[in-house]
Amino acid sequence: MDIIQRLGKRVRFFRKRKGFTQAKLAEEANLSPFFIGQMERGVSAPSIMSLQRIADALGVTLAKLFEESEEFSQPVDEKSQAIEHLIATLQNWESKDIKLLTRFITKLCFTSSLGTKDIRLLARLIGIARK
Repeated sequence: MDIIQRLGKRVRFFRKRKGFTQAKLAEEANLSPFFIGQMERGVSAPSIMSLQRIADALGVTLAKLFEESEEFSQPVDEKSQAIEHLIATLQNWESKDIKLLTRFITKLCFTSSLGTKDIRLLARLIGIARK
């Protein structure tokens, strides 16, 4: 496997770990989804500027994309991926909103039915998530 293929494999690893689709990564890095797909398959070699934008979108350093590690050869655990995606989403939320979400999840898990007040809380959480 050449360096371009290994680089593409690492980008795919970090993208999946972040919970991004190729389209989402492309949007965040201001690149085309077609280019992201080609790069991940090792068909296209990205410029340093494109790599920096990809690294920034993924929340990793440029050096991390070139790092040799067994971590990249292991499949991405779906549960870990989902948790990382949730954490990344909640990073932009205010503490009071995270507490509301926690309260709602607790109520949802430990109650047999939701009342009108709970439905209003859910609607508020949906509004926060769409910001």
